[in-house]
Amino acid sequence: MDSLIHAFGLDWRIVLAQIVNFGIVLGFIWFVAYKPLVVFLDKRQTMIREGVEGAERAVELEETAKNTAKTTLASAEQEASVITSSANALAKKTHEIALKEAEIRRAALLKDAEDEARARTLRIEQEAQAQVLKEAALLAEKVIKQSHG
Repeated sequence: MDSLIHAFGLDWRIVLAQIVNFGIVLGFIWFVAYKPLVVFLDKRQTMIREGVEGAERAVELEETAKNTAKTTLASAEQEASVITSSANALAKKTHEIALKEAEIRRAALLKDAEDEARARTLRIEQEAQAQVLKEAALLAEKVIKQSHG
């Protein structure tokens, strides 16, 4: 090995100095560049991981919100259907009640009109009868006057 070192013209003191210099430069680079770079990369990796987790949570929240919206919409549609059915039933019932009331009013008006017509007919008959009696009395009086007189 000695012959190899002499063949290349190496001096062990210079090689030792180079090794020491390399160690010093390596230590300096380790503390000044590598450690801060590792810390920066760790922080960056943590930040990226948190961002991905946040995105995953956002996707889960979005899916939950969509499901909730679908459920709420389905419930609202069902409730609207029930309300519409109830309103239609109430409208039908109200219509039937109104028809019954109209029929009752029509029957009452018809009865009143018939009663009034009977009363008029009775009054006219009574007036006619009274007139006939009056005329008959006048005629009888005339006949009696002519026969007595």
